[in-house]
This record gives sequence, structure tokens and C-alpha cells, in this order.
Amino acid sequence: ILAPLLRRFDRGFESISQRYSSTLERSLDRKAEVLGVLLGGVAAAVLLVTYLGAELIPPLTQGEFSFEIELPQGRPIESSDEVMQAIESEAMSIPGVATVFSSVGGSQKNQFASGDLEENVGTLHVVMADRNDKRQEADAIRKLRDAIAAVPEAEQQFARPTLFSLKTPVEIEIFAFQIEDQREAASLIAARLAQIEGLRDIETTTRLGNPEVQIRFDRRRLSRLGLQEEQVSNVLRNKVRGDVASRFREGDRQIDILVRVDEPDRNAIADLENLVINSSPRGNARAAPANANRRDTNPDGQAEDEQQTRADAPAASRGSPEARPFIPIRLSQVANVEVSSGPAEIRRIRSQRAAVVRANLSGRDLNSASEEIRAALAELGPQLPVAATAAIGGQHEELEVSYRSLGFAMCLAVFLVYLVMASQFESLLHPFIILLTVPLSLTGVVFALAVTGTALSVVVLLGAIVLAGIAVNNSIVLVDFTNRLRAQGLSKREALLRAGQVRLRPILMTSLTTLLGLVPMAFGWGEGDELRSPMAVAVIGGLLASTPLTLIVIPVVYELVDRKQIAPVEAQGGADDSPAALGTGLGPAGQNQHA
Repeated sequence: ILAPLLRRFDRGFESISQRYSSTLERSLDRKAEVLGVLLGGVAAAVLLVTYLGAELIPPLTQGEFSFEIELPQGRPIESSDEVMQAIESEAMSIPGVATVFSSVGGSQKNQFASGDLEENVGTLHVVMADRNDKRQEADAIRKLRDAIAAVPEAEQQFARPTLFSLKTPVEIEIFAFQIEDQREAASLIAARLAQIEGLRDIETTTRLGNPEVQIRFDRRRLSRLGLQEEQVSNVLRNKVRGDVASRFREGDRQIDILVRVDEPDRNAIADLENLVINSSPRGNARAAPANANRRDTNPDGQAEDEQQTRADAPAASRGSPEARPFIPIRLSQVANVEVSSGPAEIRRIRSQRAAVVRANLSGRDLNSASEEIRAALAELGPQLPVAATAAIGGQHEELEVSYRSLGFAMCLAVFLVYLVMASQFESLLHPFIILLTVPLSLTGVVFALAVTGTALSVVVLLGAIVLAGIAVNNSIVLVDFTNRLRAQGLSKREALLRAGQVRLRPILMTSLTTLLGLVPMAFGWGEGDELRSPMAVAVIGGLLASTPLTLIVIPVVYELVDRKQIAPVEAQGGADDSPAALGTGLGPAGQNQHA
């Protein structure tokens, strides 16, 4: 059944072998033209690298994603829940969506503040029915973005489940000591980033926190009334938050019993201002009505002399503490109560106060976006506060560190391969000729990435490092067999021609088995193919380029630079090592020995 197929394969291979022999002979006669074409291809590959784009890790699609939706501050949780239910219904109507669930109240940003729940924040989680359908997932994300954008004053933040602890793709680090300078610079940069194509979900860490009630005490008034700031603070805390008076036992559980003022007495700002902050006559031992009224109405706002205060006080108040009448002191008499918002967080980067502007990428690579962001920061430089500086961080910084590390690993791999071959060949020149295969293979990697539209990434560089060890195998086979033929008395040209013809079959067999083994990985079948496919594309492209170039360029360079004279070695007993046997690759029994 297979005989007709095998015959056709043999005829095809014989045709390839004959054409290769004639091509190799012409190439050896025209070394300058061959090397010129080679240098042109390498130069084209170097220029093409700048247009490939670069990223740290290819974005992964796992068939599920989430949106964090932030509504205006102060919105009650019931109203937030109504908005989330409407968005849930919109998500369920999108084709391909299998599961939708949401939560309201709380935020991922406050995961370490267990007692601080943001009632205006909700999270929507979506799971697709077909996790491998990237086009359908992208369409669902686009429709949900539009639905959330239609909600007034709603801010959205897109996220996927993370397999690696990586930073946000785009992060601008703003260094300034003053919070106001950070906020001003972050606002300018965020507005400029919104004009750059491909940046989504722009947010800053300088956003204000939840509204809070701030109480600022007048220490001079507290001192005149005989009160201490710590004492008054404890009284307010116990009345508003509550004081544990006892514990209720239920089985093996203990439940705190809190004592605090009734809810209607602490709901509004005016209620807080009317809270009594002294609980006994001892709390205002030096207070008196006339004294208090004079102090409050004094236009100069200055404290009276202590002796005059005591002289003006009623006689009853100068007696023992038990005999003094209880005079309640309201919070508004000794403090200013106001509602304001402080910073949500104060971040430090490398021991300096800093703010961060974050953004996600959509439809473009990290390297091109970083270049455009760098130009935008240079344009915004004169407009930023004098004390503020901005720099690109995030995945761009990690990308530069990773590329430097992998570049060092690549150089180290080539050096170690050179040392091994130099010791085996007992020559410094032949390993250098063999290592020419590495830049030839990298040229193929660049063209393969350009054809498939794949960006440079850490995965691609790992494939290039692997390729550095695979690509040299064919050159080793060719150069080693050439040296053996020369040792049997053949001239350099004859040895190169015969080695190329004889080693053509094992070289093609080795390359084809590797290529065919990588084809399923390159096509990207199954989940997580975004990580596997770039490596396979890099290795396949490198082998497709290095295999034919090895068969042509390595003999040309060998004949051009090798000046070593190899003395013929007399054949010894054992296997037939004559030039005829080596030239055919067949031993005494007619079996294939060289493979």
C-alpha cells in the first residue's frame, strides 16, 4: 500500500539532491554573491525587528473576565445593586455568555481594610460558554464596555484571571512629596493618555477616598474647660462606634454588647455637633456659664486670665467637685465638624512618595504604546508641577529587565556551545563557522514573526535560546563529515560537495521531524495556546531559514576561511572508512552507517 508513496518520495528526494549538488557547486564558485545576499537578508531582518512590536507575556484569554464598576461616591448600596442587576441582564443577553454573577459593596482595592466596604462599587464576573472562542469573547467585552459606559458617571476597570503576578501593562509613576502636586500631575497625564489609541481603563491612585467626618479640636478651649483631647476623643468613639459593656454567651460563642447613643442622635452632622462630650462635673472643673459665654463672645478670641475666670464663676462652682452643678459641653463648642475626603492611599515607590496612573492595552503591543507614552510625557513635561517627575513603569520596566536577562542567557548559551565544539574539534575556527548558523536562524525567527503577526515576547526569546542549540546540529554534522573526508585524502572542494550530498538526507530528516513536531503547537489548539504558539513559531521560522542556509552558506564560509591542512589518515581495520564508502554513506553490508 505504501510502495507507490515511497517511490514518489524517493524520486522527489533524488530530484532535490541533484538540484542541491548543482546549487552548492555554483555557490562555491560565487562566494561574494552568496555572502552579499546573506548580509542583505540579515540587514532586512534587523530593520524588520523595529516594526514587530514587543510585549512581556502574550495576553491570555481563558473564557472568563470581570469588570469592577465604581459609581458616584455616597450612592447607597440598594441603588448600586439596581445598576448591577441591569448590567447583569445586559450581559446575559450577549450571545456566548454562559454564566454571569456580581457582587455589590466592597472593592478589590480595599482587600486589606476589612472594615471599609464601598457601597458604590460592584464587580461583574462573566464566564463564556466556549472558552476557546476568542472572537466571541472580544465581542462580549466590547458590548459590556458600551453598556457600562452608558451608565451616568460610572467608571469601569477590566480584568482577567491572572496566572502570573505581573504589573498592569501601562503604569506611569509620578514622584512628588505634596499630595496636591501628585493629584495635579496625575490628572494631566491621565487626560493625555486617554487620547492615545489602544489604552483602556485609565485610573489613578490619587483618587479621593470615601467622604468622612473630620473633627478638629480647639485645644485652647479644651484647656480652659479642663478637658483633654484624648479624653474627648474616647468619649466620641464610645458614643458613635460603641463601647463593649459586656458579652453575651451563646454556646461557645461570645457576642459583644455595644453601648452607644441612639441612631437618630448620630445620623447627621448637626447631631454629632450636639453630642455632650463631658460626662460629670469633674470633666469641666474650671467651667462656668458666665466664663463660657464671655469666652465664646469675646471678639478677640483670646483666653481670659485663670484668676479672673475663677473670680467670675459662681461661688457654687468654686466649691468641691461634688457640689458643682453639671454643665453639659457640646462638641460644637470645642471643635469644628466638617465633611471632606482625604486621599484613598499614600503610595511609596523606592522610599519616595508617588502616585501611579494605570491603563490596560487593547489591540496593540506594549512597546509601541510605551514609545507613544514616552513622547506624550516629554510633551507634558513643562505643564507638570515643578516638584513632580514622571517615568514609565509597570510591565515596560519588567520587559526591559527580562530582555536583558534573556539576552545574557543567549550569549552564555552560545559561548558554552562554542567551548564544547572547540574541545571536540580541537579547533577555534570550525566552531566559529558552525555558530554562523545562529544568526541565520534568528533571521528566520524575525521573518516568521512578521508573517504571522506575532510580537516579540519573553516566550519568543525562550524559543530563540532553544533554537541556538538545535540549529547548530546540522552544521556540526556537515563540518564533521567534511573533516573526515579531507582526512581520507579528498580536497577541500570535493569534501564539501560530497559531504553536502551525503549529509543532505539526515539533515533534512532531523529538521523535518522537529518542524512537524512543532506544527500542532504553532497552530495554537486548546487553552493557553497564547503562550505555546509564539515559541513554536520562533523555532519553526528559525529552522526553516537555518536548514537551507546551512547547506549553502556553511560550505561557502568553510572554503573561504579554512586554511588548515588535514593530513590523510590511513584506513585501519574494522569498518570501511574509504572515501568511496564515506561518499555513499554505506558500510560493507550496504546499510546506512552515517545516519
